[in-house]
Amino acid sequence: MSNWEDVLATAEFAYNNSASSSTGLTPFYANYGYHPASHNHPDGAPRNPGSRLYAHWMTQVHDHAQEHLDRARQRMRDWADKKQNGGLGL
Repeated sequence: MSNWEDVLATAEFAYNNSASSSTGLTPFYANYGYHPASHNHPDGAPRNPGSRLYAHWMTQVHDHAQEHLDRARQRMRDWADKKQNGGLGL
C-alpha cells in the first residue's frame, strides 16, 4: 500500500473505536469516557461534566476495565495451568 499516510487517521479511529475483548471497552472510551465522534459538533458544547463528577465516573470506568482484565488474566492462568498439567486439570 503506497498511500498509508492517507488512511492512517482512519486506521487510528477504527482502532480507538474497537472494543477490547479483555476490557469490554474501546481504548478511547477507557481514556476519555466517551466514544470518539466521527464528525465535528458545530455547537462546541463541552463533552465532559463537572470535574468531580467526571473523576468519579472515570474511576467507575477504570474499575470496570480492571474487573474485565482480572477475569481475562484468570482465564489465561486457567488455560496455562491445564497445558502445564498435561490437560489433566490437576
